[in-house]
Amino acid sequence: MEGNQSWITEFILVGFQLSEDIEVLLFCIFSLFYIFNLLANGMILGLIWLDLRLHSPMYFLLSHLAIIDICYASSNLQLDGIFSCPSRSTSLAQCGMTRRFLTILSLWREWTMGITSWLSGDGLSGGFPSGMI
Repeated sequence: MEGNQSWITEFILVGFQLSEDIEVLLFCIFSLFYIFNLLANGMILGLIWLDLRLHSPMYFLLSHLAIIDICYASSNLQLDGIFSCPSRSTSLAQCGMTRRFLTILSLWREWTMGITSWLSGDGLSGGFPSGMI
């Protein structure tokens, strides 16, 4: 019994069957969301960097969360490029790399959230041990 010997090399993303005008409108809306995301997280990073009062561990970790948010938004840009090309396909390797990148980002975010909770004293450990700061 030989079975199926074919290999998957690419995915074809069909999506919704919309008119070209609606696709352009949706592309503009999602592009605005992306730009607002970059601007908001850039302002957070800029304010933390410029104000010396915000140079504390809590704001250091908040800046990492802003960086993670920028990376999340930017990692899905390849999918926007797929919808603008006529074939609407992506390779298996590209899809796998996006999944790995998103997994690493989610692990980084969870680690950062845990450290932030621990530093603020809201976590199970109760904050820094005495004399650590």
